[in-house]
Amino acid sequence: MNGSSASVFADPRPWPRRAAIVSVNWIGDTLMSAPAVAAWRRLHPEARLIILARPGPAAVWRLLGLADEVWNMAAGTRGAWRAARALRAWRPDWVAVCPHSVRASWLAALSGAAEVVGLPGFARRWFGIRVVRPLVRADRRHQRFEYADLLLGPGADLPAERLHLRVLPDLEQEEESRLT
Repeated sequence: MNGSSASVFADPRPWPRRAAIVSVNWIGDTLMSAPAVAAWRRLHPEARLIILARPGPAAVWRLLGLADEVWNMAAGTRGAWRAARALRAWRPDWVAVCPHSVRASWLAALSGAAEVVGLPGFARRWFGIRVVRPLVRADRRHQRFEYADLLLGPGADLPAERLHLRVLPDLEQEEESRLT
């Protein structure tokens, strides 16, 4: 996959086995990207998916239950280095970069993944990230379609669905103990 025009979108192999998504940084953007992540998950049910996110969005990702693991990404350079080292040690096949920031690009580029994709952003190509340009049409103006194009391929259908937040077992036990 490295350097080829082939991509995870059209690849018939059961690929990727290990995928990571560098999450957007805001809770509202997290909710807008969640339908695309859910659709990606349905396409790749056997893939192991990790989402790297700042603490607020990480909490939402955990409640949505779409990833096998959600890693907290601490703020600052030290936190970015820790996240980059952990991601590289995990050895993902594929990484998607949702934020437009240089920090997110740099973190994904250090992952060692065979393919790293991202929406247009500063220095994407410089970091070796394959830029996925969103399909722009009047009926696709909402930002959720950008995330669908990134994760599913340009022009991908994004079915309307309801996402459900789940109650985490430790929180459920804590609340039950308060009631008794």
